[in-house]
Amino acid sequence: MRRFVWPAVFSTVVVAFLVLLAVGISDSGYSTSLDSAIAQGRPAKAPDATTSLLTVQGGRLDLADYRGRFVLVNFFASWCTACQVEAPLINHAERMLRADGGTVIGVNYQDNDPADISYAHEYHVSYPLLGDPNQTLASAYGVNGVPESFLVSPAGRVIALNRGEITGAWVNLVASDLKSAS
Repeated sequence: MRRFVWPAVFSTVVVAFLVLLAVGISDSGYSTSLDSAIAQGRPAKAPDATTSLLTVQGGRLDLADYRGRFVLVNFFASWCTACQVEAPLINHAERMLRADGGTVIGVNYQDNDPADISYAHEYHVSYPLLGDPNQTLASAYGVNGVPESFLVSPAGRVIALNRGEITGAWVNLVASDLKSAS
């Protein structure tokens, strides 16, 4: 009988560990609801927030104020190498969106304001940068790292997203979405 007790105890401990691991992963705060909706061809409502601008002047910005325009919401951090690499493409996307009345809004992710302002100067950022000190907006978008980008339609729906560094091909997809909406 004793030779069956240890394997049973070991199996129970392993199963308990796997259950705890699964619960921890499922409760990590990372949401894929936007990803699922986009994959199924269903634009999802873009999360709104009012948050502070990362500028010398300060101020506040409400994302709902951008309804009626295309907005590329880009989560970035000054310490993120991929964010630095994609900065020229984000700037290109901003010029493209601006030509159609839209914009890019950058949202800092786990970073500090002075570093983000330096990032804006170094990479010639001309679009608004938002602070998200409690990661409220990042959580609402299901952001789990940076860079991540979300194209929001004039109706306030996320119509495309990219979890990771954007590419020229993704920017071309954004351009085609703009053309089809015109």
